[in-house]
Amino acid sequence: MNLLVELFKQDLKIDYNQNETEIFSDGANLWKGALAVGGKLILTQERLIFIPHIFNLGLGGKDEYLNLSEIDSANRVKTLQLIDNGLKIILSNERVLKFVVNYPAKWIEHLKKSNINILKV
Repeated sequence: MNLLVELFKQDLKIDYNQNETEIFSDGANLWKGALAVGGKLILTQERLIFIPHIFNLGLGGKDEYLNLSEIDSANRVKTLQLIDNGLKIILSNERVLKFVVNYPAKWIEHLKKSNINILKV
């Protein structure tokens, strides 16, 4: 059990651009089909970044670096149609990413300040 705890506590390697700074971040799960891949979601002044925990790399988890200009809109959603802790990101190429987050209202607030179109639910 201690090995798993240590894997989750390891620092995640994030490739920031020069002068890119973190605005908000927290643990999150990214839905990949029926699997929720755990990791960290980070908002910077340039990008939305998801880095999976090392444990999840073998489960289809991969880094996602999304320029804010690629994000068409965002909104809160219910996960499993029950719990109001989801964040849906729609990209300009119509790709959709769904996250489970701890503070969806804070994410929406920060995305709105980053000039992301927030859809009403």
